[in-house]
Amino acid sequence: MIRWWTVISYKKFALVIVFILLLVSCGEKNVHKQIMNHLEKAYVSEEEFIEYQEELLRLEEKDLELYDEVVQLEGSEANELQSLIGEALKVTEQREAYLEAERTAIKQSKENFLHVEPYIEQVTDEDVKSNLEKLYKTMTDRYEVYEEVYESYATSLQLTESLYEHLRDNSSQSLLHDTLDDVNESYEQLFTVNDRFNRLTKDYNRLKKEYYDTVGE
Repeated sequence: MIRWWTVISYKKFALVIVFILLLVSCGEKNVHKQIMNHLEKAYVSEEEFIEYQEELLRLEEKDLELYDEVVQLEGSEANELQSLIGEALKVTEQREAYLEAERTAIKQSKENFLHVEPYIEQVTDEDVKSNLEKLYKTMTDRYEVYEEVYESYATSLQLTESLYEHLRDNSSQSLLHDTLDDVNESYEQLFTVNDRFNRLTKDYNRLKKEYYDTVGE
């Protein structure tokens, strides 16, 4: 025969279990809320990053147009040639400024994103946790690769500036050809590392979507 106080004890125990489960559930939701908050802050910085990328692309197209005009005028119409080279050097300076702004934006994104790490260990669902660990590694790898992109781009800009200065100073054909080869080689390296950066960006966006879909946001 079960005594009445034993029944009450069972009911209290059950209520305690329910209360603990509710606390765990609320705690887990708060963890995901914090993770998403930092992901969204990183996303805002990435929006600025994309804007600067678009400006860089526009200036790259402008630079190519100017270079084509410079090559066509080389050896004739000295005044017009000097004017075009001066304009091209200004475009190079603008590209340098946007490159620095782009780097600042990616650093801000990284600063926000790294706050995600301590919350990952608090996730109890192993599948979700595994997804977040992959997401975190992919993004941190992406930040590292961006530094390679930045260094390659900065080198390319320096070489481009040197090329225009040699054209302005009417340097020897040998020096011009060597500098042009260096410029082309630097851009090939930039394209390679930038492709790695873009692939990591694509992987990160996929993992982020999977995470959001899983937690129901």
